[in-house]
Amino acid sequence: MKHVDKSLFFKTLGGLCNRMRSIDSALAISEKYNLNLTVLWAMDHTLNCSFYELFEPLKKRNVRIINTPPQFPEAFDGDLYSLSEGSLKNKPNGAKFLLKSFLRKTSLDPELRNILNQLNTINSSQILTDNLVFRDQFASKTHINNLTTKEMEKLFIEKISSELQLFLESTVTPKYISTCYRLTPLRDNYVNFKPIKPIQEKASATVGKFNKTIGLHIRRTDHSTSVAHSGLDLFIQVIEKHLAADNKMNIFLCTDDGDTKKNLIDKYGDKILTNEVSTYDRNNPAAVKDALVDLLCLSKTTTVYGSHHSSFSQTAADLGMIPEVTVKSEVV
Repeated sequence: MKHVDKSLFFKTLGGLCNRMRSIDSALAISEKYNLNLTVLWAMDHTLNCSFYELFEPLKKRNVRIINTPPQFPEAFDGDLYSLSEGSLKNKPNGAKFLLKSFLRKTSLDPELRNILNQLNTINSSQILTDNLVFRDQFASKTHINNLTTKEMEKLFIEKISSELQLFLESTVTPKYISTCYRLTPLRDNYVNFKPIKPIQEKASATVGKFNKTIGLHIRRTDHSTSVAHSGLDLFIQVIEKHLAADNKMNIFLCTDDGDTKKNLIDKYGDKILTNEVSTYDRNNPAAVKDALVDLLCLSKTTTVYGSHHSSFSQTAADLGMIPEVTVKSEVV
């Protein structure tokens, strides 16, 4: 009898919470369709930190998470690039790309080389990626401006469900999915993700200071949608409302902007609780670890008041099974 490789290779993309959300859905998919799951965790400028510097190994049968170099596997093989990104004929300097991809292969360890060889057996019908399928279906500009992350995610999952089901029910394997999106509904509030002990301990030290604490997630820097829709003045209104109701409570602040943190601490003093952040550069592993500590702390507040269209705010609320309120003018 011919051996059937019931494998799903799943490349997760984006920042911390996008990866948690997409992997969470990959776990659900692998269980439902009885697939051997290999998660490819790219250590790149969007999140340059090993999975195992953040979380303990997943205690799931037939699941492995592999740290990979940036742009693996597409930049390491011309055929995979053509199948998942677009024709090499349309890529500038296609011949140079092929040469570079060949040279990159020589730097791979045996495990990654073996994975690349397995990926080379996949045909185009067994590949789903953001570039080819998901990104165009995720949202229009109208959705981004008006819907919360949770609302957009629900619409997206409904839109792709039929195509995804047909793809997964196909008996042709192995399969390859590359995405930053959640593909299935949330099931168990990230129970499979257990942070390593040092990260848990750092979060617990801050949570020990909580007193009827609300959480604020104020996203700034490169997230133009959050900046445009969730201004600092709106978060100040939230703070003032809660302090007026109970002056003994405090506020946990999570932000990627040092000036925002300073402004609120100057204004409210020790009512504002924060974690020490060494850097906001996601290309630095320390920044990713600090972000996970902040995520855990947010999840232990009574309510997360989050920035518009931020997966971080929603993931914290889901993790802690607490309400999330997206801070926009019509809800403050």
